[in-house]
Amino acid sequence: MRRIRIEFHPLRPDGRWYFVGPRGEDPHDSEDGGFHISEDHYPREVETEEDGELDDEWEDDPCGGVEADYLPNLFRTKPCRERIEPLLAAFAKSLVRDNMPQLEDAELFAYLWWYPGESTGAGYGLEAYDYESRVHRWGVKYIHGAGSEGKDPVVQWQVGDWRPSEEVLSLFESLGRQEWLDLDFNNQRYLGDFHLTYGRTLWE
Repeated sequence: MRRIRIEFHPLRPDGRWYFVGPRGEDPHDSEDGGFHISEDHYPREVETEEDGELDDEWEDDPCGGVEADYLPNLFRTKPCRERIEPLLAAFAKSLVRDNMPQLEDAELFAYLWWYPGESTGAGYGLEAYDYESRVHRWGVKYIHGAGSEGKDPVVQWQVGDWRPSEEVLSLFESLGRQEWLDLDFNNQRYLGDFHLTYGRTLWE
């Protein structure tokens, strides 16, 4: 194997998140996983007074406010150290030359958006959705430099002001020289033939 490109989802398989809000916001988190769905979240078998009140509230919108589904609350931009570092450590250990002697480059990354919803944005003094969404790629890339005369292996970090612990950093230092790159912000994510953007339109 010569090249590896791994994009990971900010949401872990166990329902917890690799990232939290800038101020540590992590709603609905628990040691058992993410947001728990109980029987109370399912429709009742009989109609109640509350159901009638909700019907009146949404009478002019028969779809029930479905447009709100296109205005997500995207605020998780700060790594949660205890969750992200095991992933980074496993990635670093997999890159040892004995494991993949022909490896030329490898990267591990996730796309993060800053486009908080109404309640989250209010805490930052922002009007709901009255600003441009911003997306950036957060991750680390290893470049072996094989075949490039005079170039030593390098590890490029694109993680903003965040830094890994000494223990995790030492794993990457054993692979090569460390470089710290600035985050590259855009208003959309490039998907090759597609553009996926969270803003006033979902697809464009």
